[in-house]
Amino acid sequence: CEIGGIARSSYYKWLHHAETPNERFNEELAEKLERFHEKHPDMGYRRLNDKLRHDEDIQVNDKRILRICRKKTDPVQLKEPV
Repeated sequence: CEIGGIARSSYYKWLHHAETPNERFNEELAEKLERFHEKHPDMGYRRLNDKLRHDEDIQVNDKRILRICRKKTDPVQLKEPV
């Protein structure tokens, strides 16, 4: 707390805060993306997003999908330029 320059109570309040709806939605998206990625490991984040739109009728930004994929332990394979 001394290093960060914040009060100890603020740190513990942040540490034990309730999960926001966005955090919950991102976790659900991550689970769905994991399932898609297991079936189709060659899909990148854009194709995974297209599959979400088509199969699950979920509209999200490509950048959000990319951010979630980067946070996973097993990242989506990026294709090398030709």
